[in-house]
Amino acid sequence: MMFLTRPHKLLALSGLVVALPGGGEDDARRLLLKSLEHGATINVRAVMSRTHGPGRPVHEFKLEQTRSGKTRTTILAPLDDQGVETIDDGQRSVTLFPDKHLAFVQESSRGEERPARQRMRLVEKNYRLAVVGSGVIAGRNTTCVAATPKHKGLNERRYTVDAATGFLLRLETVGSDRNPVVLLDTKIVGYPEELPEPSTNFDPTSYKSVRYRKRQAYSPGAGKAQIGFEPVMPSQLPLGFEVQEVQLTNSERWRAACIRFSDGLNRGTLYQFIQDGEKGEGARRQRVSRPSTV
Repeated sequence: MMFLTRPHKLLALSGLVVALPGGGEDDARRLLLKSLEHGATINVRAVMSRTHGPGRPVHEFKLEQTRSGKTRTTILAPLDDQGVETIDDGQRSVTLFPDKHLAFVQESSRGEERPARQRMRLVEKNYRLAVVGSGVIAGRNTTCVAATPKHKGLNERRYTVDAATGFLLRLETVGSDRNPVVLLDTKIVGYPEELPEPSTNFDPTSYKSVRYRKRQAYSPGAGKAQIGFEPVMPSQLPLGFEVQEVQLTNSERWRAACIRFSDGLNRGTLYQFIQDGEKGEGARRQRVSRPSTV
């Protein structure tokens, strides 16, 4: 069984109205809503770094994003992952591993994303928003929006965006010790007038393709016929999280129900699955992915 993680998660703003530092919740809400709408209307070329928290590996990568929203990311560091490339055209995502001559082909994750206004309903339920500052990152003037959780046990999030273009340049969390932890940062960024559209096509003679079947939406009562068991739905989730979507995967590698949940800014997945050679309801196992900040 294998889990693939995306090397980056980016938020982009379109038509950004820059608010002054210390702005009210309405200003912050407007900025964050625009970020969640993913208005990828500009070309971007950047060198960025990403980690999932203290003590976790840091990946440095090059990003190319076109006006159409297509992306290409190439890992620059660490050395073990250098050269791994992911292309996402909104329909499918292809990750190429040159050293292993492997190509992982799957659906684009964008199909899992909820409409921005639906997500803002959860954000407003679970967070207080404020514009808290300005500064300079990678030579660009920035505006920072802080999202303070209403539930104990979650960290504050800070989204720092390019004040001119609205592109997300830095993402931080702040815990009880008030020390910011940088999850996403930008070293170099530019907005070229022209940028080639990335393609998910690749040379089949150079790569062995591993394809993941299209996930199916779950209908109550249909699980046993499709994956061998009925998923058990969580009756209640803590900290303001809500179930967003349930999908079924029936492949040669594993059969699973993927229960996706979010509080508007964080999301995770509960996997219920049967491993190869196991049968029946009693063989069902569970695994929860590490929640990611989005």
